[in-house]
Amino acid sequence: MPMSKEKRIKLIIAICVCVVLALSFLTMLILVACGHEFKIDNLNEIFYNGRNSFWTGFFKIITHAGSVYFLILVVILLFMITRKKYYGFIGIICLIGAGAVNTVVKYIIRRDRPLDVALISEMGYSFPSGHSMLSMAVFGLIIYFVIKYSKNLAFKITMTSILSILILLIGLSRVYLGVHYFSDVLAGWLLGATFTLAMMIVVRIIYHHRKKLKNQATTEKEAKSSVSKENL
Repeated sequence: MPMSKEKRIKLIIAICVCVVLALSFLTMLILVACGHEFKIDNLNEIFYNGRNSFWTGFFKIITHAGSVYFLILVVILLFMITRKKYYGFIGIICLIGAGAVNTVVKYIIRRDRPLDVALISEMGYSFPSGHSMLSMAVFGLIIYFVIKYSKNLAFKITMTSILSILILLIGLSRVYLGVHYFSDVLAGWLLGATFTLAMMIVVRIIYHHRKKLKNQATTEKEAKSSVSKENL
Protein backbone atom coordinates (compact mmCIF):
# COMPACT_ATOMS: atom_id res chain seq x y z
CA MET A 1 0.00 0.00 0.00
CA PRO A 2 1.64 3.27 -1.10
CA MET A 3 1.86 6.20 1.32
CA SER A 4 -1.15 8.49 1.04
CA LYS A 5 -0.75 11.95 -0.45
CA GLU A 6 -1.50 13.61 2.89
CA LYS A 7 1.16 11.57 4.68
CA ARG A 8 3.71 12.29 1.95
CA ILE A 9 3.07 16.02 2.29
CA LYS A 10 3.45 15.86 6.07
CA LEU A 11 6.67 13.88 5.71
CA ILE A 12 8.09 16.38 3.20
CA ILE A 13 7.20 19.29 5.49
CA ALA A 14 8.83 17.53 8.44
CA ILE A 15 12.00 16.91 6.42
CA CYS A 16 12.12 20.56 5.31
CA VAL A 17 11.71 21.79 8.89
CA CYS A 18 14.40 19.36 10.04
CA VAL A 19 16.81 20.64 7.38
CA VAL A 20 16.17 24.27 8.36
CA LEU A 21 16.80 23.46 12.05
CA ALA A 22 19.96 21.52 11.20
CA LEU A 23 21.34 24.30 8.99
CA SER A 24 20.57 26.89 11.68
CA PHE A 25 22.50 24.86 14.24
CA LEU A 26 25.41 24.22 11.86
CA THR A 27 25.63 27.95 11.18
CA MET A 28 25.92 28.64 14.91
CA LEU A 29 28.45 25.82 15.32
CA ILE A 30 30.70 27.22 12.56
CA LEU A 31 30.47 30.74 13.99
CA VAL A 32 31.35 29.54 17.48
CA ALA A 33 34.26 27.49 16.11
CA CYS A 34 35.52 30.66 14.38
CA GLY A 35 35.37 32.63 17.63
CA HIS A 36 32.31 34.71 16.70
CA GLU A 37 30.65 36.64 19.54
CA PHE A 38 26.85 36.61 19.46
CA LYS A 39 24.89 39.74 20.36
CA ILE A 40 22.25 37.58 22.03
CA ASP A 41 24.86 36.71 24.68
CA ASN A 42 24.46 40.25 25.96
CA LEU A 43 21.20 38.97 27.46
CA ASN A 44 23.31 37.15 30.04
CA GLU A 45 23.97 40.46 31.80
CA ILE A 46 20.24 41.12 32.11
CA PHE A 47 19.80 37.80 33.92
CA TYR A 48 22.80 38.44 36.18
CA ASN A 49 21.53 41.91 37.12
CA GLY A 50 18.10 40.50 37.95
CA ARG A 51 19.36 37.92 40.42
CA ASN A 52 17.73 37.67 43.83
CA SER A 53 17.12 34.93 46.39
CA PHE A 54 13.67 34.00 45.00
CA TRP A 55 14.74 33.56 41.37
CA THR A 56 17.97 31.85 42.36
CA GLY A 57 16.06 29.25 44.37
CA PHE A 58 13.45 28.89 41.61
CA PHE A 59 15.94 28.34 38.79
CA LYS A 60 18.07 25.98 40.90
CA ILE A 61 14.98 23.76 41.16
CA ILE A 62 13.93 24.16 37.52
CA THR A 63 17.38 23.35 36.15
CA HIS A 64 17.19 19.84 37.64
CA ALA A 65 14.29 19.07 35.29
CA GLY A 66 16.80 19.14 32.44
CA SER A 67 19.32 16.85 34.11
CA VAL A 68 20.06 13.38 32.77
CA TYR A 69 18.81 11.77 35.99
CA PHE A 70 15.43 13.51 35.89
CA LEU A 71 14.96 12.79 32.18
CA ILE A 72 15.80 9.12 32.75
CA LEU A 73 12.99 9.08 35.32
CA VAL A 74 10.66 10.74 32.78
CA VAL A 75 11.50 8.11 30.15
CA ILE A 76 10.96 5.28 32.66
CA LEU A 77 7.56 6.73 33.59
CA LEU A 78 6.73 7.07 29.89
CA PHE A 79 7.54 3.40 29.45
CA MET A 80 5.49 2.36 32.51
CA ILE A 81 2.30 4.38 32.05
CA THR A 82 1.79 4.23 28.30
CA ARG A 83 -0.12 1.40 26.71
CA LYS A 84 2.22 1.33 23.73
CA LYS A 85 5.58 0.30 25.12
CA TYR A 86 7.50 1.36 22.03
CA TYR A 87 6.97 4.98 23.15
CA GLY A 88 9.27 4.19 26.06
CA PHE A 89 11.84 2.49 23.83
CA ILE A 90 11.87 5.49 21.49
CA GLY A 91 12.28 7.74 24.54
CA ILE A 92 15.30 5.72 25.69
CA ILE A 93 16.88 5.89 22.23
CA CYS A 94 16.15 9.62 22.08
CA LEU A 95 17.78 10.33 25.45
CA ILE A 96 20.86 8.19 24.84
CA GLY A 97 21.32 9.42 21.27
CA ALA A 98 20.86 13.09 22.13
CA GLY A 99 23.26 12.77 25.06
CA ALA A 100 25.91 11.15 22.87
CA VAL A 101 25.57 13.79 20.14
CA ASN A 102 25.77 16.60 22.70
CA THR A 103 28.94 15.15 24.24
CA VAL A 104 30.62 14.76 20.84
CA VAL A 105 29.80 18.32 19.77
CA LYS A 106 30.99 19.74 23.11
CA TYR A 107 34.38 18.07 22.71
CA ILE A 108 34.70 19.16 19.09
CA ILE A 109 34.01 22.83 19.85
CA ARG A 110 35.49 23.00 23.38
CA ARG A 111 33.91 26.33 24.24
CA ASP A 112 34.62 27.44 27.80
CA ARG A 113 31.79 28.32 30.15
CA PRO A 114 31.20 31.91 31.35
CA LEU A 115 33.80 33.03 33.89
CA ASP A 116 33.21 34.00 37.54
CA VAL A 117 29.40 34.21 37.32
CA ALA A 118 28.26 30.65 38.06
CA LEU A 119 25.92 30.05 40.99
CA ILE A 120 26.30 26.28 40.70
CA SER A 121 29.19 23.99 39.85
CA GLU A 122 29.28 22.42 36.38
CA MET A 123 31.91 20.36 34.60
CA GLY A 124 32.70 20.10 30.90
CA TYR A 125 32.36 22.50 28.01
CA SER A 126 29.65 25.04 27.26
CA PHE A 127 28.45 24.65 23.65
CA PRO A 128 25.75 23.48 23.19
CA SER A 129 23.82 23.39 26.47
CA GLY A 130 23.19 19.76 27.39
CA HIS A 131 20.22 20.56 29.64
CA SER A 132 18.58 22.60 26.86
CA MET A 133 19.22 19.97 24.21
CA LEU A 134 18.11 16.96 26.25
CA SER A 135 14.98 18.65 27.60
CA MET A 136 14.02 19.74 24.08
CA ALA A 137 14.67 16.23 22.74
CA VAL A 138 12.76 14.29 25.41
CA PHE A 139 9.94 16.71 26.20
CA GLY A 140 9.66 17.53 22.50
CA LEU A 141 9.21 13.81 21.81
CA ILE A 142 6.43 13.63 24.41
CA ILE A 143 4.76 16.68 22.83
CA TYR A 144 4.92 14.86 19.48
CA PHE A 145 3.26 11.77 20.95
CA VAL A 146 0.57 13.83 22.68
CA ILE A 147 -0.30 15.86 19.57
CA LYS A 148 -0.28 12.85 17.25
CA TYR A 149 -2.05 10.23 19.35
CA SER A 150 -4.19 11.97 21.98
CA LYS A 151 -7.83 12.54 21.02
CA ASN A 152 -8.52 14.94 23.89
CA LEU A 153 -8.01 18.52 22.68
CA ALA A 154 -7.86 19.99 26.20
CA PHE A 155 -5.19 17.45 27.18
CA LYS A 156 -3.18 18.26 24.04
CA ILE A 157 -3.23 22.00 24.74
CA THR A 158 -2.46 21.59 28.45
CA MET A 159 0.44 19.15 28.04
CA THR A 160 1.94 21.00 25.09
CA SER A 161 1.81 24.29 26.99
CA ILE A 162 3.29 22.87 30.20
CA LEU A 163 6.14 21.04 28.47
CA SER A 164 6.92 23.99 26.17
CA ILE A 165 7.14 26.35 29.16
CA LEU A 166 9.31 23.81 31.00
CA ILE A 167 11.72 23.56 28.04
CA LEU A 168 11.94 27.38 27.95
CA LEU A 169 12.51 27.70 31.70
CA ILE A 170 15.18 24.98 31.77
CA GLY A 171 17.12 26.81 29.07
CA LEU A 172 16.77 30.18 30.81
CA SER A 173 17.85 28.63 34.11
CA ARG A 174 21.21 27.75 32.58
CA VAL A 175 21.77 31.39 31.62
CA TYR A 176 20.55 32.76 34.96
CA LEU A 177 22.76 30.37 36.93
CA GLY A 178 25.77 31.50 34.90
CA VAL A 179 26.81 28.14 33.47
CA HIS A 180 25.97 28.88 29.81
CA TYR A 181 25.83 31.69 27.31
CA PHE A 182 22.43 32.37 25.76
CA SER A 183 23.83 31.16 22.42
CA ASP A 184 24.64 27.80 24.07
CA VAL A 185 21.02 27.46 25.09
CA LEU A 186 19.67 28.45 21.67
CA ALA A 187 22.02 25.96 20.01
CA GLY A 188 20.88 23.27 22.44
CA TRP A 189 17.25 23.90 21.57
CA LEU A 190 18.00 23.77 17.85
CA LEU A 191 20.04 20.58 18.06
CA GLY A 192 17.54 18.89 20.38
CA ALA A 193 14.64 19.69 18.05
CA THR A 194 16.66 18.57 15.03
CA PHE A 195 17.61 15.28 16.66
CA THR A 196 14.09 14.37 17.78
CA LEU A 197 12.45 15.39 14.52
CA ALA A 198 15.03 13.49 12.45
CA MET A 199 14.56 10.42 14.64
CA MET A 200 10.78 10.49 14.26
CA ILE A 201 11.08 10.92 10.49
CA VAL A 202 13.27 7.80 10.36
CA VAL A 203 10.86 5.91 12.64
CA ARG A 204 7.87 6.82 10.45
CA ILE A 205 9.70 5.81 7.25
CA ILE A 206 10.73 2.46 8.78
CA TYR A 207 7.20 1.91 10.10
CA HIS A 208 5.65 2.59 6.70
CA HIS A 209 8.21 0.37 4.93
CA ARG A 210 7.56 -2.53 7.33
CA LYS A 211 3.81 -2.05 6.94
CA LYS A 212 4.20 -2.08 3.15
CA LEU A 213 6.23 -5.32 3.26
CA LYS A 214 3.67 -6.89 5.61
CA ASN A 215 0.80 -5.97 3.28
CA GLN A 216 2.72 -7.36 0.30
CA ALA A 217 3.36 -10.61 2.16
CA THR A 218 -0.32 -10.88 3.09
CA THR A 219 -1.39 -10.22 -0.50
CA GLU A 220 1.02 -12.85 -1.84
CA LYS A 221 -0.19 -15.36 0.74
CA GLU A 222 -3.82 -14.73 -0.18
CA ALA A 223 -2.97 -15.07 -3.88
CA LYS A 224 -1.22 -18.41 -3.31
CA SER A 225 -4.14 -19.60 -1.21
CA SER A 226 -6.56 -18.64 -3.95
CA VAL A 227 -4.52 -20.47 -6.59
CA SER A 228 -4.38 -23.57 -4.42
CA LYS A 229 -8.15 -23.57 -3.99
CA GLU A 230 -8.64 -23.20 -7.75
CA ASN A 231 -6.33 -26.16 -8.41
CA LEU A 232 -8.41 -28.27 -6.05
